[in-house]
Amino acid sequence: MKLATIKNTVFLPDYKDAFTEPSLRWHIHNSADNRMDEMGVIVRLRGRVYIDLDMFPKWLETFRTTA
Repeated sequence: MKLATIKNTVFLPDYKDAFTEPSLRWHIHNSADNRMDEMGVIVRLRGRVYIDLDMFPKWLETFRTTA
């Protein structure tokens, strides 16, 4: 399991063009509705929120649409 803070996640090369810090925080705030909690993307530890970088791309794939 690789963990990153919200700030670090938005600066990673794979995600820097897809997410801003506020948009990622919005997704975390609504994590019960968008399945982030269910898929284990969010790790809450001692009052901090981390993103599981192994699960994050799998969560994103669930929103992929086929043409």
